[in-house]
Amino acid sequence: MSKQPTYDIMCKFLILGSSQVGKTNLLTRFTDDNYSESHITTIGVDFKFKEVKTNGKVMKMQIWDTAGQEKFRTLTQNYYKFAHGVLLVYAVDDLKSFQEITFWMNSLKQHGKNDIAIILIANKKDIGDQRVVSQQQGEELANQLNVDYIETSAKLGLNVHEAFQRLADLACQQCNGKVSLPNLTEDNNYKINLTKNTKSAQKKKKDCC
Repeated sequence: MSKQPTYDIMCKFLILGSSQVGKTNLLTRFTDDNYSESHITTIGVDFKFKEVKTNGKVMKMQIWDTAGQEKFRTLTQNYYKFAHGVLLVYAVDDLKSFQEITFWMNSLKQHGKNDIAIILIANKKDIGDQRVVSQQQGEELANQLNVDYIETSAKLGLNVHEAFQRLADLACQQCNGKVSLPNLTEDNNYKINLTKNTKSAQKKKKDCC
C-alpha cells in the first residue's frame, strides 16, 4: 500500500544570489535549524523539503539552493521556469552582491514565470559595523523591483522562518490552479552537480500549486 502524502500541495522555490551571501545557510537554518561557519561553495544545485501551513493547507516546499558563481548562471536558469517563488539574496556586507540583484531579477524576468513570487532578502543582518548596504538602500531597491523586503540573519536565525513562510503565502496567493511537476525524491534533500553530465533521478508526478 502506497504511503499517503502528508501535504496538500507542493511548490518549487529557488534561492538566488551571488556566491557567499549565505544562501545555503538560509536553507539549512530553515529546514534543519542548522548553521555552519564554513564557507562551502555550492557546486551545482541542492534542494531540501519543508512543510508549512498556508491558506488553510499544508504546502510541501521544494527549495532549491543554486550556485552563485558566474560559470553556473546559464545552467541554473533552466530551473527558473518551474519556480513558484524566489528569495533574491544579497549580503549587507557585500556591495557587489547587492548591485548584482538587478542581474538576478532581469534573468528571472527573462526565464521565469510572469506571476512568480519574489522576496528581496538582506542577509547577515548580524554583521554590525561591517555593514556596507543600509536598510534604506535595500528598501529602496525592493520598491523599485516591486517586491517584499526582509532582513535576515541565518547565523542567529533572525527572520529566516518568517521569510520562507511569507514566500509560501505569496506563492499560494498567486497560484492559478494546480500544475503537475516532477517529484524527484521524498528524501529531505537532493543534489545535482552541474559540472557533470548526470542523468536525473526517476521522476514521479505530483500535484503542485
